Amino acid sequence: TGELFYAWVDPSLAPLDAVPVCRFYSPLPLIDSHFFTGFADECNFVISHWANVWLLESRAAFYVVPADAMGNCRAGTLPVYRFFDNRNDANHRYTINLSVRRAMLNRGWAPEGLGPNAVAFCTPI
Repeated sequence: TGELFYAWVDPSLAPLDAVPVCRFYSPLPLIDSHFFTGFADECNFVISHWANVWLLESRAAFYVVPADAMGNCRAGTLPVYRFFDNRNDANHRYTINLSVRRAMLNRGWAPEGLGPNAVAFCTPI
């Protein structure tokens, strides 16, 4: 998306409820992309079911605050929206920008996350 969001790289500086984000890479020619998840169960699922496609680079590439079950972020944080292109090349995009989010939806990218707005995790402001 060309956008950015903030995160903690040092867990000692992150809030107590911060979670690690797994970073995967797929070297396959059609994919050649990275994938990030702050959901521990999703990280473990990819490791156990897609190890031949997605290589685990780090179980803690950075730290973020999880959204609640409805996709809400607490005060002092912003939602990060994750999208999947729904194609064989398996690209993901992340944004905090609502205009970019709307454009991704209009282009047919699939939202992935919690709640009606599909929030992947929360980032510090």
